[in-house]
Amino acid sequence: MVLQLTLPEDLEARLRQESQRQGSSPDALAIKLLAEHLPASPPNPAAAKAAEFAAMLNRWNDEDAAMTEEENASNLEVLRSIDQDRMSYRQLFADVLRDESNDPDSVA
Repeated sequence: MVLQLTLPEDLEARLRQESQRQGSSPDALAIKLLAEHLPASPPNPAAAKAAEFAAMLNRWNDEDAAMTEEENASNLEVLRSIDQDRMSYRQLFADVLRDESNDPDSVA
């Protein structure tokens, strides 16, 4: 991209002086300064939300992995109660409870 700027005389003089001191061209120094002081890219709200959501799911996974047998049994009992108390015949946690019932170490 070609960008033409009209600089005030004092700023142009400072840019030329600093570029000579660094042994580069004024153009190269201006590009370097812009790259150092501008954000890398505009923020992407969707990507930020997706990363936040993934981090939350990872935390929940870690918490589940760290649960004691008693906590796990208590959680399963809550899920079982929710399914039993529903007005609908469609169970929400059938997969979890079915997997739990096939586990020989599970507490029924």
